[in-house]
Amino acid sequence: MAPHTTKSVVHGQVGTSSYISDSGLPSPLSHDCCSSPVLHPTLAEEALAVGLEIRPLLGQSFGAEVLKMDLVNKPMAPIVKVVRKALLTHKVLVFRDQDDLTPEKHVEFSRYFGTLYQHALDEARLPGAEDIVVVSNEVDEAGKKKGINGIEESQSRDGRRHYWHSDLSYMAAPPMGSMLHVRVLPADGSGDTLFADMVQAYEGLSSEKQSELLSLQALHLFHKNLSKEAYSAMNASARAVLENLPAMSHPVVRTHPETGRKSLFVSEGFTTGIEGMEEAEGQALLNWLFDYTSQEKFVYRHKWKKGDMVFWDNRMLLHFATGSELPRTLYRTTIKGDVVF
Repeated sequence: MAPHTTKSVVHGQVGTSSYISDSGLPSPLSHDCCSSPVLHPTLAEEALAVGLEIRPLLGQSFGAEVLKMDLVNKPMAPIVKVVRKALLTHKVLVFRDQDDLTPEKHVEFSRYFGTLYQHALDEARLPGAEDIVVVSNEVDEAGKKKGINGIEESQSRDGRRHYWHSDLSYMAAPPMGSMLHVRVLPADGSGDTLFADMVQAYEGLSSEKQSELLSLQALHLFHKNLSKEAYSAMNASARAVLENLPAMSHPVVRTHPETGRKSLFVSEGFTTGIEGMEEAEGQALLNWLFDYTSQEKFVYRHKWKKGDMVFWDNRMLLHFATGSELPRTLYRTTIKGDVVF
């Protein structure tokens, strides 16, 4: 196989955006990778009918704000259909002003979209709300980092402690989506979260490159980037859980079960190799894909505001936490998905 270089990739217009038709599934609406998506009038009207306002993010090819959402005092059921349509259209939704959202209400809303995953490691979960994963750089009374960050402390291939990934891609049926609610916001405004559109990335490839990737399977492993120090610091039960998590094989190109659109499904966080390839050849291809999919034109950078909750489609996006030196804590729920095909 020839070496993989970015020169073989078409970097022109990147596919299509989509809106939700009356059938409930996205219909194509052409645009280039740098233009904002258009909100279909039917979705806008449905949102207004349940008291919501949905605004596509300016200057972005995907993503939308959801305004006037009250998950604490108003019934959730009437808004679920609209939110699901908006998610399929925009891929990531930013719910503003959720300052009063409790862990219980966070979990309740998440369950409208499916069964929730509980993290395999006890230390990652919020005590008293086991469906919530704590994402934090804060420390407890013993000086240990709270939640999932205290477990993983990972290092990626270029020495960073944060990396692009799709949540739980090492599972047989990875999540359809995740909801992340900010609880402690760094005072200096640091700690952004980045999202990469893997649908646009796939559609931006040449037809030859698409055909090559369609035939490939990739291996995903939870502790791919786990440092030896973090592993040795775990208790025996946590290490036992990790040792019993096998590598999971998924297609390099997946098909969205609700929209039918194809997207790339590899990440530097959890993807370890390509089935049937020598290690060096497979890693070269993966490194090329990691660099290609993280290009700025595919990325939305979310700057957190007080009260934000973000809901994204793991079947279409990767995400990346930039981290912060100041206290930062978020609560995450993860919604079960389907077997990848």
